[in-house]
Amino acid sequence: MPDQPAQPGGTGGPERTLLVTGAGPDELRRALSRPDAELLARDDAAAAPTAGVGQRLAIGAPSPRRRALARQIVEAGEPWRGAEDIWYSPRPLLRSPTPTGERGRLAFLFCGLEHSFAPRVDDVADHFGLPRPDVGGTAQIGAYGLAGLGVNWLLDVALRRLGVAPDAVGGHSIGEWNAMITSGMVRLEELGALLPMFRPDVVEIPGVVFGALGCSADDAAPLYAGLPDVVLSHDNSPTQAVVCGPREQVETAVARAQRAGLPATVLSFRSGFHSPHLAPHLAPFRGAAASLPMHRPDVPAWSATTVAPYPVDEPDAVRSLVLRHLVEPVRFRPLVLAMHDAGVRVFVQVGVGSVASFVTDTLTAAGHGADHAAVLTNTSARGGLDQLRRAIAALWAEGAQPRFDLLPRPAGRPDAVAVASQAPTATAAAPAEAVGIPARAGAPAGAAARAATAVLDPPRTGRAPAPVAAGERVVRRTLGVRDFPDVLDHCFYRQPPGWPDLADRFPVVPMTGVLDLMVEHAATLLADPAAARLVAISDVRMLRWLVIEPPADITLTARAAGPGQVRVELAGHARCTVHFAGADATAAGWEAPAAGAARDWPAAGERLPDEAPTDVRPRDLYDGWLFHGPGYQGLTALRALSPVGARGELVCPPARGGLLDSVGQLLGFWAMEYLSHDSLLLPIAVGRIAFHGPPPAPGERFDCTVRVLDVAERTVTADIVVHDQHPGGGQAAARAARTPRITIEGWTDRRFGGDGDLLALMLQPERKALGVARPGGWVSAHDRWTDPASRELAVRHYLATADRAAMAARTPRDAQAFLLGRIAAKDAVRRWLWAREPDADVWGVEVTVDAPPLPAPDGGAAAAEAGAGVARLTSRLAGHGAPVVAFAATAGLGVAVTADSGPLGIGLAAVPTSSGRAEAVRAAEAVAVRQALAVAGSGAGPGQVATALVDATGTPAPGAARYVVAWWRGGRAAAEAGPPGGAAPGRLASVAGHGQATPDT
Repeated sequence: MPDQPAQPGGTGGPERTLLVTGAGPDELRRALSRPDAELLARDDAAAAPTAGVGQRLAIGAPSPRRRALARQIVEAGEPWRGAEDIWYSPRPLLRSPTPTGERGRLAFLFCGLEHSFAPRVDDVADHFGLPRPDVGGTAQIGAYGLAGLGVNWLLDVALRRLGVAPDAVGGHSIGEWNAMITSGMVRLEELGALLPMFRPDVVEIPGVVFGALGCSADDAAPLYAGLPDVVLSHDNSPTQAVVCGPREQVETAVARAQRAGLPATVLSFRSGFHSPHLAPHLAPFRGAAASLPMHRPDVPAWSATTVAPYPVDEPDAVRSLVLRHLVEPVRFRPLVLAMHDAGVRVFVQVGVGSVASFVTDTLTAAGHGADHAAVLTNTSARGGLDQLRRAIAALWAEGAQPRFDLLPRPAGRPDAVAVASQAPTATAAAPAEAVGIPARAGAPAGAAARAATAVLDPPRTGRAPAPVAAGERVVRRTLGVRDFPDVLDHCFYRQPPGWPDLADRFPVVPMTGVLDLMVEHAATLLADPAAARLVAISDVRMLRWLVIEPPADITLTARAAGPGQVRVELAGHARCTVHFAGADATAAGWEAPAAGAARDWPAAGERLPDEAPTDVRPRDLYDGWLFHGPGYQGLTALRALSPVGARGELVCPPARGGLLDSVGQLLGFWAMEYLSHDSLLLPIAVGRIAFHGPPPAPGERFDCTVRVLDVAERTVTADIVVHDQHPGGGQAAARAARTPRITIEGWTDRRFGGDGDLLALMLQPERKALGVARPGGWVSAHDRWTDPASRELAVRHYLATADRAAMAARTPRDAQAFLLGRIAAKDAVRRWLWAREPDADVWGVEVTVDAPPLPAPDGGAAAAEAGAGVARLTSRLAGHGAPVVAFAATAGLGVAVTADSGPLGIGLAAVPTSSGRAEAVRAAEAVAVRQALAVAGSGAGPGQVATALVDATGTPAPGAARYVVAWWRGGRAAAEAGPPGGAAPGRLASVAGHGQATPDT
């Protein structure tokens, strides 16, 4: 009985993969000597090993026989590439240097038309949420070509989503078009202009056929000598050449080859591709090729016509080469040799065909059999996902690090990540439907097709929508301050002069800058960006701040959403719909809001109800209230305030999105003046932004009116209109006053919670503090934030990167105690400094409190965080000296005390809210005292101290006390207890403060 691969649970389904690395054969042998029960049960796909240049061995569907064969392969020490589903590389090609000194490179080679075409890709399409290509009806060469392009595209996207991206790309025959697309040199929607070549009347030339001859191109020449109309169309490998010509003459060449003992056959294609026979039929697409837009590719795309990379710096030469490719021979054998000479060592066949065998035949004949790998991604012999798993196993063995975990897993193993929502690791072309490559009727169409059938926001313009390519374009990139330097003027937190860590300033791309990125990405789906205008952005939703220090990995997805509309998502951060219309010849083509629209937009300068002038100047806002730097300072005048809005003047600042950000600042100024609490606003949504003129240029001046529509508990919503400013008067000024440049419907800001102290800290972090000085000579900090965002304001003003990391490592409750303890301790130190130098500027992040954690006495009844030590200050403050500081904290309250020298300690304990008994207060005092003594390291007797403290504080009224604070300083102990709402006779004012504390029960 033949040996069967081990299947999970004996039920078939996805196969296990065994992946082994080692510095040399000895380590691999030791790994393979493990018991069968252990090795054959392993599935290493969830966490593939990542060893460096050492040896690699992969076994698909491991079985006892395959393990035994693998041992023999390792003993022999020669590369083994795929037979019996085993891959062994003693020197992984992608991690080993080539003669040029560089590592080996990986190339995608896309298949062209094949004599036998039976792809198995439905499961691949379904798994990745992509359309199934229609591979039926390939009797006509036009449909055949479209099917090939669709299969190639699908496998290209799948490979990229699995973490496999090429260093170079090429193709065989029309597969070269896939190479041009995936490199980014030509966009898929743009290449659609060349699809007339797939009409039967163009590509099926009567009487012209191909003949495949089983020999090299040189050896084939005598076989068609004397046949005047037969030409070489394909130099595929040392073992295959293809000729093209009239049927009778090609049949003669094939018969000569067969008489010479060579395999030869007449192919079923009736086309003159890659031969002069097609030249008379080029007229349908000469013009399209001449106007084909060119872009700089992400990776080199190689031509099998010139056997060199496309000349990307010469667009006209590329367009010419597109036509030459159709009428000149495919020189695939020389192409493979040239790519190998350039350092390519791993060739991935993308599609179904003979490309991989051409590569191996060519390089083996040239003496490079051992230093290359040719990898199949699809075959009729097995399912598409099973072959993809084998392909990435082969690539892993050669040094790649693909995402095995994104393929289906064996039964009993955790499910793979849902990859339909995963973005490619490199730029991916739009789906094949974008140029008419058909998806099978009734097949799952994926996210792009679903988006195309969604309920659409109808366009609101009289101009025709700009043509948008159907489908999807996904880009992953890393965005940092170098890519978006304007963000240096949009940092939420002011920090000390010369502060070294930019992350502590929290550089955030503003909503308007995010929209700029999304519009830019949406334009990549336009058939002709130069002939389109941005007319609106709608349905804007901001989900999370985009902070780019440290640099952030982002994923942008653009999907066709209807005529002239593109839906864009910045994964995890924002989404919107972008509207384009066809460009008009003159600026007069811009349209004012339609008559009878839902909004009655005011004219420029039109007064608001009950408005009054304001004496606040924009400079006052930027110097003390707003965090915006020069790149985003667009407010030039504040004209008037009203209970329902504000008017002002703007100049378009230089930063990306600067004008619209300044519009939001005017709304923010209104909130500061009219909202009694939670007046800090940040944008979270916009219904629609309509552009009635060209994009604003830096330096242009505008009038702006904000009309507040709704003030809710957590949001403020307004309509905003922006008019051109024409100070010279006359007809232009009158027209500008009536016709808006920009109209904004439903701009919605989130109101962030926090009391006046928190807002004051934001405005003057070097002089304001959240820690409250108490009459007993200590400092308290209580939980005063009402939402995570306002809490983050406190975190960023007090905790630098190291402190934030320490806080993040704790449970949420302990993290809150950590934060309150550090605020109390840092502000106790800051107040110690201010007592000695009242005018000193001291930021919370400039004070570091290091204290080893202490176990809470009495089984955890005391504060969760407590410690003491000498405060550390930054070098800027070194001349001031530093005190000893002790602190203790629960999740509801932090307390701290300072002294010039130690020993020093402080303790904190909660009194149950349900208890009004004096005994409960005394018990809490005893706990707090023991904690204070433990922090101070004092040897005093806690029993005597506790008795004295109870006598000193007296007995509070029933239910009044919430916390007891005790401290040890200068050899003396003291304690205070109090209610949460105010002062009690003879005792400390509320240790919780302002009635905000949540008791720690």
